[in-house]
Amino acid sequence: MRLEARPHARWQDGLRLGAAAAAAVLAIAAVLVAAAGAPVMQTFGLMAQGAFGSVFAISETLTRAIPLMLTSLAATGDVTLDMSQLNCQLFATLIVVVVKPP
Repeated sequence: MRLEARPHARWQDGLRLGAAAAAAVLAIAAVLVAAAGAPVMQTFGLMAQGAFGSVFAISETLTRAIPLMLTSLAATGDVTLDMSQLNCQLFATLIVVVVKPP
């Protein structure tokens, strides 16, 4: 196995690729929901309400999503991320998860 340096990609390219991936996932999900016979927009609205409809829902969404995000970050092996950036990201994540509004 040989490691090669990747050419530096612009942040705009990553944003475009992420938006295209999200649009593709939404389109595939819409086709599957429609094939099941459910109303697509109402289904997406209920999913959004379940994930972000209350402080508890947001807390539960983050509690379940953060381990997946950290695992994917570890799996990519991105060596350009230095420890100061990682510490700031982890600190911000902990603040969002631990500190809840009264």
